[in-house]
Amino acid sequence: MRQKYIVKDRAQRCLTKAIDIVGNIFFSFFHIFCRGNRELSNIKKILVIRIDGIGDVVLSTPAIRLLKEKFPQAHISVLVLPKSKEVLEFNPFINKIIICDYDLLGNAWQSFTFLKELIKITRRLKEERYDLGIDLRADFTNILIMFFANIKYRVSQGIRGGNFLLTHNAPYKEIKHEMERDIDVLIPLNCHYSGALRPEIFVIEKDKALAKSLLQKNGITPKDLLIGFHCGAPWEYRAWPKERFAQLADQLIDEYCCKIVIIGGKGEEKLAKEIINLMKHQAVNLTGKLNLRSLAFLIQKMDLFICNDGGPMNIASTTNTPVIALFGPQDPRRFCPFGNTSVFIHKKTPCSPCNQTVCKLRPTCMERITVKEVFNKATSILSRISMLK
Repeated sequence: MRQKYIVKDRAQRCLTKAIDIVGNIFFSFFHIFCRGNRELSNIKKILVIRIDGIGDVVLSTPAIRLLKEKFPQAHISVLVLPKSKEVLEFNPFINKIIICDYDLLGNAWQSFTFLKELIKITRRLKEERYDLGIDLRADFTNILIMFFANIKYRVSQGIRGGNFLLTHNAPYKEIKHEMERDIDVLIPLNCHYSGALRPEIFVIEKDKALAKSLLQKNGITPKDLLIGFHCGAPWEYRAWPKERFAQLADQLIDEYCCKIVIIGGKGEEKLAKEIINLMKHQAVNLTGKLNLRSLAFLIQKMDLFICNDGGPMNIASTTNTPVIALFGPQDPRRFCPFGNTSVFIHKKTPCSPCNQTVCKLRPTCMERITVKEVFNKATSILSRISMLK
């Protein structure tokens, strides 16, 4: 079957194809062991690689559960960045979390530090002697890590290059939700997906107590109509204008006498304060005060969560809370929130989806989303909630 590629840049895509052609010829000619026996046997230790954003790690949890169900006796380790560790802690389907201190996917291949860190993590993994490696992101760097770590069976999708280093190249069918694409990576392992899975975070009592205490300190009770905002974004062009968040918050308070809670991670405190200063009413600012598991519990307690496309949106998918997600450069088909009551707003433009880092479009796709649109979506959801209460 012809290899599909989803590399955005045309020149890079051509280079990736050329490397794969040469690699396939080279490895076929020398009969390298990476094309050896494909029948999985004696799988005792499994490595899952997800050195990616928080949201991507959240969406990988159903695939990890399926993997554990397929290999119940196997020891499963997951390689993640430090910022994503809290998402996977206390997950019963994971035996070990390995931290990759350096973002190998977010830094240039040409740098000396990149090569040094690549060698460092590869040596560390090689000592673990994994039988099976699974790269859920489908990234050439991750495939290289599995190969040089001498992992016997290497599974991924060759959509960004490196298929010649895989023992099992999973099919890439079409654009679909990232959670489902992660599960597709497991197709060569005969992991069966019933369609009932959703992302999950395992919250302990200590995390719940932290969220409850913060709500109590800020005068929020279970009787209050609670609406949460996440106003930050990984990239500038994924963020809805802060003035519109402030205007929306005031309108919701005027209409519903609700409590607004603004959440976010370290580094987003300034943005939250700016939004509160733009409001005529008061909002509760819990930005930077919660760990990721406490955040999941807090979102569970909300009646509605309104957010940009980012990690907290994916964390909200682990709960039953209705979500209004605001999408810009990213394709909502890949990352839209779960749940029958959750919705997204997206203004498709001729240039979307794009690389998200540079935008010459005016107004931007996020600026095309109006306060009225979001307020009307919120009204529709809140009216259904009031009927159920």
